Amino acid sequence: MDAAYVGFNGFNLTNKVLMAGPGYVQRIIKTGPDIKVTVATNAPSFPSMDEPWSNTLGMSLRPGPSKTFLLGRDEVKNREFKQLFPDHKSGDFKNETLDGPDQPVVQVSWAEAREFCALLTKQERAENKISMSQTYRLPTGKEWEAAAGGAKYPFGSKWPPACTNGNYADETFKGVFSETAIIEGVRDGHAVSASGATFLPNAFGFYDMGGNVKEWCDEWIDTTNHKNHVVRDGSWKTSRSEDAETKARHEQEDKGDDVGFRIVLSGSGGAH
Repeated sequence: MDAAYVGFNGFNLTNKVLMAGPGYVQRIIKTGPDIKVTVATNAPSFPSMDEPWSNTLGMSLRPGPSKTFLLGRDEVKNREFKQLFPDHKSGDFKNETLDGPDQPVVQVSWAEAREFCALLTKQERAENKISMSQTYRLPTGKEWEAAAGGAKYPFGSKWPPACTNGNYADETFKGVFSETAIIEGVRDGHAVSASGATFLPNAFGFYDMGGNVKEWCDEWIDTTNHKNHVVRDGSWKTSRSEDAETKARHEQEDKGDDVGFRIVLSGSGGAH
């Protein structure tokens, strides 16, 4: 025990305020109907679902709209993924690199994305950074939709997107890949994936919920036979408005050069 005060009927008899320092938590212990003791102990302080959190890989997570989970502020970046899978290569697309340190990781299967989450969970539990009841995982479709906002598109209700809204297949894309359909009249400055946080965040503070790369979710296209998973979001290859809608569910069988993911942390932050 590092410090304590006794209060009577809710009043502090010592007239002192207890301050718990870094790495300490306050616990209230009731010893009778009119007496309580507040104690600061050196139990670890785990992430809360209603406050931003930065993990051991340097990833920023923010509360989801319901404040029952934390969602990655950004899509998982190459430099973050490679801390657990150092040999991974996101590759390139027609000589345009997809492997920059701050570009979103791609060429990752649904199973590999889940393995990343499992390894990060194991590592941070062992280091006492998250509680034994907290878990990293992929978002559900409902969680992803909620974090993307209630509009028709993650950036709002009107198509096409402004050049600051997200990274889609536009005039910049056509300048490098002339044979592909594009969104006419928009130029976002990126032919392939952009570094995280290049474009404006949404109302909840999440980046690239619209465009850049599609994102694996913990969701099946065929829920009966568990066949093929769902990816959400449009990507730097997306030019059709219907493919960019918030509620659009894209069937994805395996990894791709415009498919990545972002992570969720959920569960109680109680002590071990």
